[in-house]
Amino acid sequence: MNDKISLDLANHYYLLQLPGTQGQLLFPSVFAYDVFLHQLQNIEGVHIHAYALFPDSATILVHCDSAPSLWIDRFMLNYNNWYQEVTGYSGFVFDDQHQTHQLVQPRLLPRLVKYVHHIPVKQKYCTAPQQYIYSSFHDYMSVRITGVEIDTVLSTISPHFGQRVRRFFDYMTDTTRDIDAIKTHDYYHAYADQAYLAKALSQYQSRAHIEYDDTHWHPIWNQCLQQLSRLLDLSEDYLTGRSRHHHFVDAHFLMAWCFINCFEGPVYYAAKQLDYDETSIRLNIKGIELHHRAQFLKNIKHKLAPTHAA
Repeated sequence: MNDKISLDLANHYYLLQLPGTQGQLLFPSVFAYDVFLHQLQNIEGVHIHAYALFPDSATILVHCDSAPSLWIDRFMLNYNNWYQEVTGYSGFVFDDQHQTHQLVQPRLLPRLVKYVHHIPVKQKYCTAPQQYIYSSFHDYMSVRITGVEIDTVLSTISPHFGQRVRRFFDYMTDTTRDIDAIKTHDYYHAYADQAYLAKALSQYQSRAHIEYDDTHWHPIWNQCLQQLSRLLDLSEDYLTGRSRHHHFVDAHFLMAWCFINCFEGPVYYAAKQLDYDETSIRLNIKGIELHHRAQFLKNIKHKLAPTHAA
């Protein structure tokens, strides 16, 4: 089944696959790898457990306290803004039409960490996982510290603290078991069995989620709308799409850009307010960054972000 359902649940592990735009390097320099990891680590509630970064793509295993939709788009936009500033590239560097986030059952964490660290071998960048520089393998071996949460997996592999690193190395380099044997769910983007998914979905449906509660986002949307209207001296009708300004026809998409980037609002709520689908909102937000000067957007973000009160 090709069209699997993506799960967007808080407080779960996810394997993220973030490909770059075809023909464009996602990491144009060694410094770019550091910026990417630093920006990801600065997202509140996101904890990195493994990664493998390549010139044109990134694979990351994370645990996130909030639903992925509330931070993945914002993370990619922030990295894209930095990328444009340092390279002069005017497009969107991620191929988000092919990016995936797959839910991971906790008992499968060691196997997924092994899978991530063997991707460089599978793609023929090296012959052994320890040979590839841009992966979290070296964090687990205590050779380098890049902010990866290693204790969860190490304690699973060995309960004895003094033997953990050695046991981890043995486990990672053991090729007698096929690392590709782990399969995703038939219907969901998930590395999990049916019982775990049923429980996760049941818990999600039974508890109140402030992330998806419109009463939570409504005053924040209005605050963003009022401040942006004053800042640009534009009627709120233009910013909500009820009317079109002859010189600023995409003002309503700028409003969506501000709500998501300055006020950390979710894409789904901006789409609902502007009466668009989420894909259209994402595409037009990219258009905002392509058609408006970076300094103009930077000034807006600087003036609106300090007054953000979620």
